[in-house]
Amino acid sequence: MAGLLGDINDPVFPGDRFRFGYNVGYTAGPFVAANVAGVLESEGLSYDTFSYILAGVFNAFISVEGNSASYWNSALDLRSAIYNAINGAGYPIQPQSVQIDFPQGQGNVGPNAIPSPADVASGSGGAVPPGTLPPPNRVCDFHAMNLPDWLACQLGVTTTSATIIGAVVGIGLFIAVTRRG
Repeated sequence: MAGLLGDINDPVFPGDRFRFGYNVGYTAGPFVAANVAGVLESEGLSYDTFSYILAGVFNAFISVEGNSASYWNSALDLRSAIYNAINGAGYPIQPQSVQIDFPQGQGNVGPNAIPSPADVASGSGGAVPPGTLPPPNRVCDFHAMNLPDWLACQLGVTTTSATIIGAVVGIGLFIAVTRRG
């Protein structure tokens, strides 16, 4: 089964579609997530690249999608090169949060295409023309999630952290209201 799904040690071929994601961290200052894609293209790592905030506010999760511009001995090598380019350009990136995958069904993919959970879960309403990408789906759907999960998604934290944040804010509001009276 591992051979069917691919491996981080498998080679990456020119044209392989990739998705690279990471958290920026809580101390990240403001920046334009869409500019991260240009870093990879200017470094010659990818083409047809775009980047966006997938989820979160305080610890945003950034997704960068593109096509590999060259051959890599392993997906780990490409992941490291992307990380180094983003970090070297001065953009905030948490190394322990870095993820990479190779989705099927998006544009022309090489032999290293790896199914991604997002491909299975996206359920697009119609066919996407070859070579084009569908707009990124918003992950934080209030109607499909319970309140702590939705809050965690919006804040880019775990459900436990969101619950603690909610409790602290609730207690703070309670104290503020009761002191007025």
